[in-house]
Amino acid sequence: EITDQTFVARRGCAIDYYVATYLLVEIAVAIVVSLLSPPPTFALSAFVLLIVCLRITEIIQVTVNASIFDAISGAIGHRVALPERMLVLAAVNFIELFLCFGVVYALNCDLLVFNKLPVSTSGTAFYLSAITQLTIGYGDISPIGWLRFLAPAQGFSAFVFVALIFSRFIASMKPMKAVVGDGSEE
Repeated sequence: EITDQTFVARRGCAIDYYVATYLLVEIAVAIVVSLLSPPPTFALSAFVLLIVCLRITEIIQVTVNASIFDAISGAIGHRVALPERMLVLAAVNFIELFLCFGVVYALNCDLLVFNKLPVSTSGTAFYLSAITQLTIGYGDISPIGWLRFLAPAQGFSAFVFVALIFSRFIASMKPMKAVVGDGSEE
């Protein structure tokens, strides 16, 4: 089936729709969580956290599979994605990771401290997600409780994510030829 161009095109469109749908759902969930003034019930929070954790796991798993196992599986013609498409999907997945971790932090704002004061807005939670994922870490916001383990996990997963995508892109580039001459001795 992988040599059938119609199948490959349909599969590519299905993947694009899947990723776009998840991105829109994550944006909607982030907006809803940001606008909730009373915190959601425990059951709703637990359900959203479960879905978000499953999505984070899926994003990382798919990235590892596409970057490592797809690269060693065989010929370039049998790979899952073109390098350009892989970069676009990776950028979307990077934004998804930011949103998913931001939702986790926003649902647990009581476990965030801003300059030693409790955090009351979910915007601060998304700010923490951004500075953690980009591995900036200004130190003005501190997670406490179990979020102290989540923040380093987010930074590490973002680092590994970028390293895998960058290595996949470099490995997929065509070999460079010598600029001067053809490299043969005369």
